[in-house]
Amino acid sequence: MNMIDGKFARRDVLKGTGALVIGFALAHCSPREQQTQVTVGQYGPPEDEIDSWISISQDGTATLYSGCCELGTGSSTGLLQVMAEELDIPFEKTQATGPDTNRTVDQFVSSGSRTIALHARPIRQAAAEARAALVEMASKRLNVPADRLVTDGGIVSVMGAPEKNISYGALVGNERFNLKVTGKVKPKDPSQYRIVGQPVKRIDTPGKVFGTFTYVHDVKIEGMLHGRVVRPPSHGASVIAIDESSVANMPGVVKVVREHDLVGVVCEREEQAVRAAEALKVTWSDWAGLPEMKDLYTTIRNTPEFPSGYADEKSRPMGVIAREGDVPAGLARAAKVVKTNYTTPYHHHGSIGPSCALADVRADGVTIWSGTQTPYGLREASAKFLGLPSQKVRLIRLEASGCYGQNGADDVVIDALVLSRAVGRPVRVQWMRGQENGWEAYKSARWFECQGGVDADGKIVAYETQTWGFSGYSRPEYHEPMHGGEPGSLVTAQLAGWEKPGLEEGFGGASNNFEPVYADIPNRFVKFTYLGPTSHRMGPLRMRVGSMRGVGSPDNIFVAESFIDELAVVAGADALEFRLRHKPTERMSAVFKAAASRANWQARPAFAKPTSGDIAKGRGIAALGGPRDTNVVGIFEVDVNRKTGAVHVTRAVVAQECGLIVNPALVTDQIEGGVIQNLSRGLFEEVMFDKSRVTTLDWSSYRIIRFPEIPDVLDVVLINRPDLPAMRVGEPASEVVWPALANAIYDAVGVRLRNMPFTPARVLEALAAQRQASL
Repeated sequence: MNMIDGKFARRDVLKGTGALVIGFALAHCSPREQQTQVTVGQYGPPEDEIDSWISISQDGTATLYSGCCELGTGSSTGLLQVMAEELDIPFEKTQATGPDTNRTVDQFVSSGSRTIALHARPIRQAAAEARAALVEMASKRLNVPADRLVTDGGIVSVMGAPEKNISYGALVGNERFNLKVTGKVKPKDPSQYRIVGQPVKRIDTPGKVFGTFTYVHDVKIEGMLHGRVVRPPSHGASVIAIDESSVANMPGVVKVVREHDLVGVVCEREEQAVRAAEALKVTWSDWAGLPEMKDLYTTIRNTPEFPSGYADEKSRPMGVIAREGDVPAGLARAAKVVKTNYTTPYHHHGSIGPSCALADVRADGVTIWSGTQTPYGLREASAKFLGLPSQKVRLIRLEASGCYGQNGADDVVIDALVLSRAVGRPVRVQWMRGQENGWEAYKSARWFECQGGVDADGKIVAYETQTWGFSGYSRPEYHEPMHGGEPGSLVTAQLAGWEKPGLEEGFGGASNNFEPVYADIPNRFVKFTYLGPTSHRMGPLRMRVGSMRGVGSPDNIFVAESFIDELAVVAGADALEFRLRHKPTERMSAVFKAAASRANWQARPAFAKPTSGDIAKGRGIAALGGPRDTNVVGIFEVDVNRKTGAVHVTRAVVAQECGLIVNPALVTDQIEGGVIQNLSRGLFEEVMFDKSRVTTLDWSSYRIIRFPEIPDVLDVVLINRPDLPAMRVGEPASEVVWPALANAIYDAVGVRLRNMPFTPARVLEALAAQRQASL
């Protein structure tokens, strides 16, 4: 696609829309890349062709065509390392092209920290087979048997005679491989790695530092107009009337658009659209159907269970995650029993920039620029919304201003489509901050009930945890067929009158990591009671929920590892020793020991040596993992100010074993970022609402962490296991933060905080209750 003064030319945007064979020189590739041709089906190029993944130019530069969405984690750099390693080319001779439904393979959804763990696998295989193909080509050109050839630095040379060589560019530069990915070529053994495992610098850092990086917000199209939307004042309100005369004489106004309850204005310039949206007079119906904020968790607990989950499986009834032994019998013979409740609140994603998209709806095809995490799912949802076949819609994905789940990145596309269709020109729509906070999908609030017991020897003899909450998903990709998307999962489509709900009917990933990681608990029962899909416009509780980093796993780990700590306290045991006593896996035990060694953990029961004075010091530990997943242990040291209630993390030690480490610098970055993000969520963040709508609409009402509040020391311990496949990186470390933090606060001041966030007010309230109880 050509670039003209930083703007995309529309004739190139629509080139190939609906065609089967197309050529591209994409704008986000360097000029070194020449056009390549691929065959495109309903879901992009075929996965089993080398050309779908890799092209090599005449100068030997290898381009990776990845369907993975870069979310700011540096995963694109890791994918290039994988490709460069298997191709035997210098990392500096690689470049990446992001998702484009007219060029890149559909790699489903970029979520769950699975880019390297899952989506790098086909790239590794394609690169290995490309290198084998290059060796075969060189064998013919050099007239030397393939088993006497070696590859290095993008050159094939004769073993023992390096002067006899030929470059990759000379072999296949700007041409297709025309070969299938067979799976018969074995990728390198990790012992041979020279690029994978190295702290290669991120490819996107310079552009972001110097302000030259193109985010979706920066895209400009020839003839582009600007749109802003006007949202209902309450979640269930509908349009009664629109007074278009209120903006008729304002400069730049092109059109006022209404589609059912989706209202917007289109103007020549962005600031004109902002002013027109503010000035447009819309009369809305009244609606006040939310519960009182104080009644939130009672409402959740009393909401009927939704008929979904494992209902057809006799061995695992609906929502049951674990059921072993006899919990009531275990409780009956326990020397000490603990029964308690926990709550976790709704959370905003808190993306620093509001969501943005650009759409160009024309008779000959539709093009969308979006910050989605699911290019093909959103493309299909958009096509269904417009009543078009998917091949008539092209979606180009560019990085947005933050995501880690379903903020407004998908929904704003519907806004842009509606406004563009109404005016017949490209329209860029950017939400305002209040719209982002008010209409995105939140992490679900949750209610938990726990009971457990230990015997006279300090062993757990009964463990039961149950939770009530809504789905962790409401994205357009989680529907049949797997690639497909449903517009009804988007609140903007609901506003525009889309009648099919399209919300996820199942608790999905929201139940992850709720079962404890310890094998020696003979009687256990763990259940997720799923309350159904819900949105601002429909559902049992009109608060929209969706995927957020970890989906429901951070909540589950918070309760599981906090409750394990409560059982350790009544057993009079050291928190670490108590966990090891209950037999985590060998891998997990190694991570426990690595974290304890770095933190200089000294065995003692929690709150055994409380500190005096205004500042109380404590430590807490938490873990998560599994036999086929990343294993993480976090140890947090805190200062708790008894006068102000403020909690400050002085040191955080996080040990992580995630199999093969592709880039240790990126892994460390992700652990540090995840810890800080969830520290903010654990200490400060909570979505508030009244009877009509969410009220935490800005950074004053929705408090996030500030620079002086991040940990003084964040110590990361990486355990590399090249004998294991690469596993998830970003999410797991973030998920041990809340329980480690809660356990550290208990160790410092002897109060158990079970209701998040752990604000100064909640700490002071707990301390006051502690003093009252001691009288």
